[in-house]
Amino acid sequence: MFGKQKQLGRWIAIAMVTGLVCTSDAWAQKKVKPPPPPSPKLVNLGPGVPTAMNQLDGFVEIVGHNGAGVGRYWMVDSTGALVDSLDLASLPDATDPETWATAINNHGTIVGSQYDETGLRPLVWPMPQSLPVELPVPEGTYWPQAGPINDDGLVLGGWWDDNGQNLVAWKLSISGGNVTVLGRQVILTAPRVWAVGVTNSGYVAYTAEGPSGLDHAFRLMLTWDGLQISEVDGSRSQLFTGSSEATGVNEAGTVSGRYRIGTGLPEAFAMTVSGELLVLPQLPGGKEKGQTYEVRNTCALGLNNASPVQVVGWARKYFPASNKVTDHYDVRITANTSITNLKDEVSNWVNNSVTDINDAGWILGRTTNGAAVLLP
Repeated sequence: MFGKQKQLGRWIAIAMVTGLVCTSDAWAQKKVKPPPPPSPKLVNLGPGVPTAMNQLDGFVEIVGHNGAGVGRYWMVDSTGALVDSLDLASLPDATDPETWATAINNHGTIVGSQYDETGLRPLVWPMPQSLPVELPVPEGTYWPQAGPINDDGLVLGGWWDDNGQNLVAWKLSISGGNVTVLGRQVILTAPRVWAVGVTNSGYVAYTAEGPSGLDHAFRLMLTWDGLQISEVDGSRSQLFTGSSEATGVNEAGTVSGRYRIGTGLPEAFAMTVSGELLVLPQLPGGKEKGQTYEVRNTCALGLNNASPVQVVGWARKYFPASNKVTDHYDVRITANTSITNLKDEVSNWVNNSVTDINDAGWILGRTTNGAAVLLP
């Protein structure tokens, strides 16, 4: 859901000198070990919790909150330099509000929410320096909130009413810092439902509670015909029969998340529109105090549009003999290819903090020194 979170380089080249030789023949035959690849570059954003980023030529914009009840914006250039950082404004009619940002598109439009004495209010900031605009909701609804946004101004969010929770789409036009709401449509109603992504191609990933009380991951597609928002016929798909949760979606309609078979450990997944589950390699297992363990990918938290697709998520140490899990790992996965423990690349990386990855492979998370972005 779109809730508050209360927790909130330098390139290193190592030259390997492998000894001296005296003749040209010996030199030609000697296999010189190449230097390891350079370490990733870490950008310290300062205090705060980053939640999402966009991807633009030359720089990237990041949003989240500052860890003290204020929405936050950062800008980092292509070299990894932090070039801008500011707190987002709140609505001027509120007393002691709390704000947080949940998404930003490639035009710099930010969406999020504000909590104040009137309750929860869904917001859009046309630009990071702008005053926010409250998205309209019907009378009689409560706990409205805004989630993902695409480059065409399609915002997903929702509110509660007497029938349950509604998944809602707003279509916005933004020009010169002014926001015009062109349309609003309730997509579906469920006991609980929340969207986690909307792409420029119209794919939406969301999670909804079913009649049995289990959560299920879904995909559908939305379109805007200039007058109204509508769901594309036949595009709605429940990804698993059992318990599951969606966490992201890319332009091709591949959805990430986690699912559970029976009462077993949750498993991370990335599923294409054709229903193919991509292979998400696992970290190697081992032994601890005489017990054999595996390292299982337990949740894929975000994915990008790279080919092959890259995923960030969580993994946990699993002991089959005792059916116990310990330890958390934040991982970066290239589907069908490889996996990296982020703590192997950044020693002070805070596990359970990774949130997003963009097409360039930039990763959001935190270190013990504060909010961070990890460049590939």
